[in-house]
Amino acid sequence: MYNAIVLPLQFSIPKSFEDRLFFIVGDQVIDLLFILDIIITFRTVYIDPKSEEVISDSKRIAINYLQGRLIIDLLASFPFEIVAGWFSSDESGGRD
Repeated sequence: MYNAIVLPLQFSIPKSFEDRLFFIVGDQVIDLLFILDIIITFRTVYIDPKSEEVISDSKRIAINYLQGRLIIDLLASFPFEIVAGWFSSDESGGRD
C-alpha cells in the first residue's frame, strides 16, 4: 500500500518529498522487505497443482519460483525512486 500511494506522489510532486527522512527511510525499509521476501520465497515449500504434493526440494522450489512470480517480485523491489533521482537531480539540463 505504501508503494502504491507514495511512489506516484514522489514522481508527480518530487519537491514535496525531498529531504523528508520519513520517506527516505520508508522507501529503504520497503525495498529491504521486498528483497527479504524474495529470499524467503526461494526457501518456502509449495503444493504442486497437478499432484497436490507438498514440494520441499530446494531445487524444485527455486525452479517453480523462477518460472513464476520472480519477475514480478524483482520489479516490485526495484528502487525506482533512486533511478528517478539520477534523472531529476540536474533539472537545468547542464545549461547555465
